[in-house]
Amino acid sequence: FEARLMPAMLFSVDSPFFFIFSPGLSLNLNLITIRKRDDIYLTLQGTPLMMNAMGIDSVWAFDVDFGAGYNFRISDRFIVAAEGYGGGWTKPASKSSVSKDKKIPGASGIAFGGRLSGNYYISSALKASFFAGYKNYYYKPTPFMNGIEAGLGISYNFTKSFKELIEKNQYGLGKINI
Repeated sequence: FEARLMPAMLFSVDSPFFFIFSPGLSLNLNLITIRKRDDIYLTLQGTPLMMNAMGIDSVWAFDVDFGAGYNFRISDRFIVAAEGYGGGWTKPASKSSVSKDKKIPGASGIAFGGRLSGNYYISSALKASFFAGYKNYYYKPTPFMNGIEAGLGISYNFTKSFKELIEKNQYGLGKINI
C-alpha cells in the first residue's frame, strides 16, 4: 500500500484556461510482482483542479479516477512507470465576481488519460518522481478540456516500511561495526 502526493500543472490545448494547478493524491496497491523487481498496481486518484482564465475568477473542478500501472525497475534506485486511468469529473456552478450578473454553469463528465513517470528511491519506502502525461475531461458534444500534465511527486510505501520495522524487531538491529 502506497500513498503518493503528485502536484501538477495541466496545460490545456483547447480551452480558455491558462493556469491549471492540480494537487493530486493517489493511493496505490501493488498486486503482482514480476521478475522479482517489477510491479503491476491498481491506483485510486483524487484531484482538485484550480483553473484560471481571462475575465473570470478561479474555477474549481474535481475528479476521481481508477487505474492500473506498471513499475519497471531499471536499477535498485530507478524506476520507470506507465499508468492509465479513467473516472469522472465535476465542476460546480459558480458566480463571477468580475461580472455580478454572470453565472458560470456547472458541468460533469468522464475523465481519462495516462502518464509516464521516472522515480528515484530515496529509501526503500520513500521515492521522488517526475511525471508527464495526457488527460481528457470529456463532455458532450466536445471535450471540456484536453491537456498535457507535468509534475513532481513524492510517495511513501507503508507496506515496505512496516515490513522493515517487523524485520528489525524480529532479528535485532543487525551487526554493528566499531
